[in-house]
Amino acid sequence: GILQRVRELKSHFGASFYHPQVLASSAVYNVFFGKRFDELFREATNQIKAFAAKVQQDGGSIMSRVDGDVTVKNLAEVEENKILTQEYGRARENFQQISKFKKAVDSRRSGRPSAAVAPAPKPVAPTAAAAAKGVASPGVQSLAESTRVAPPINASEENKIRGMVESIRNFVHAADPAAASVVPMRNKTMALTPGELEAFKADYSSEKSFRADFANMLTYLVAIHTRMQHEMEDYKSKRGSAYLWKPHADALAYLMTAADRSLKEAEQVCVVAGQRGLGEKAKALHVTMEKVRAQISAVAQTLQT
Repeated sequence: GILQRVRELKSHFGASFYHPQVLASSAVYNVFFGKRFDELFREATNQIKAFAAKVQQDGGSIMSRVDGDVTVKNLAEVEENKILTQEYGRARENFQQISKFKKAVDSRRSGRPSAAVAPAPKPVAPTAAAAAKGVASPGVQSLAESTRVAPPINASEENKIRGMVESIRNFVHAADPAAASVVPMRNKTMALTPGELEAFKADYSSEKSFRADFANMLTYLVAIHTRMQHEMEDYKSKRGSAYLWKPHADALAYLMTAADRSLKEAEQVCVVAGQRGLGEKAKALHVTMEKVRAQISAVAQTLQT
């Protein structure tokens, strides 16, 4: 009820609300409250999505009910960045929905009676250590241990990465072949290596093959490298503000996690390329991987300063 109390307080000033001292105090309140709200909101959405990820990891159905009419699918599809960028009046309904989701997750974690979540298709035996202590194997209600849950996929950020892939691909296809390797970006240009250029030129969308996997991996790494560059520029330009920097810092944190995960997958692709005698492809992928590693290091250093 704090918003309503503040509105009532402001209304008592009448026309004096526009006095510079009153406006200055209101600005301090807005900045403090906005920053704290963002922190609590992201904390809540992280718990919600971690819960959804754990349910699915344990074999639960995405359509399972968590509490009342709230399903795991509802929790997994939360897009916190999109909600936070909306004007407050429009976002209010979404805020109330997140509050409802959070209550459902808290209810499930506390073990209060609610609709059952679907069990795994096959029973999972307890670990040897748990069996020795007489402890049941962890189920859906052990989800408070969020540190054991792999970071959930951020649908909004993944869409931006895929959008970057398509943007670069469209330029490569439309550009003069002699200049297609130099892609214009926001404040500069990006040079594609010969291997990267070929991957963006290729069209293996209908294939399930190694060459399609290779091209997809290479283009994804280029796109995530570029996304990190853009978010880092935005973060640097706003880190002097009270809290406008935070969405960009959160995006960078996710991008670093996604990049690290992709690098591990890329290592496996390189192994397969080597096994098939495709040394040039493995070399081309390694060049891009090194660029991504360097970008991760640059982002980490920027966030720490």
